[in-house]
Amino acid sequence: MALAVASGFVIFQWNVFGFQLVVLMSFLHFGFGDASFLAELRQNLGKKARSPSHHFLYALTSGAVPVLLPLTSEQTSTALKEIQPEIINWAGSSGTTIRNLLLILVGLALIYLTLARQWRDALDLASLLLLALIAPPLVAFAVYFGCWHAARHTARLTSLLPTSNNWAQSGKSLRAYVAAIIPGIPALIGACALALVFALKWNQDLSKTYLWILLVIVWALTVPHMLATARFDRKFLAQLNN
Repeated sequence: MALAVASGFVIFQWNVFGFQLVVLMSFLHFGFGDASFLAELRQNLGKKARSPSHHFLYALTSGAVPVLLPLTSEQTSTALKEIQPEIINWAGSSGTTIRNLLLILVGLALIYLTLARQWRDALDLASLLLLALIAPPLVAFAVYFGCWHAARHTARLTSLLPTSNNWAQSGKSLRAYVAAIIPGIPALIGACALALVFALKWNQDLSKTYLWILLVIVWALTVPHMLATARFDRKFLAQLNN
């Protein structure tokens, strides 16, 4: 809890710096979480583990694409202005450079995955790239987060939560999935309520500040989650190659 409070303070106090940290942690969390999901899937299917360099390349690109490509799109400025004007230029003058370097890296990763005949990983990365380039930035991220990351991340939780694991062992996958979602609902409701309390206490215009306050609270609560998940992912990936 102390870490979440400290994280929220940093983001509120230094909007741009805090947002940059959120962006960095988010794409690393998404990427290594996705790489761990695929590695665990291969393990469950009895297939040979990928090399550490493969996991790193896939994690870096699959995490950066859904986060950095939408954020470096010119269409994103309007949305960021409505949320918090100070974070519009979060990348300074390097936005275009970051975008171009990422596209080059993704292109090289796709070539590598294709030559290595890693068809599933190549298709995943190509799908993420296509979504980020074609869909409006906020829509692209929403679709990725809700239909891709959250789905895979929750699926992994079913093996860690006793109730979910019990349902999964009995062959009731839907109940196992729902059981993994339920523990997070109180935190979401609490975050929404807390954001409302802060906005009213500070006499802020809800239409202009509520979303930003809510996002800061959610990000702050997510920091401990990201760190815990990072330790779990690192341990799991390290064990695969021992």
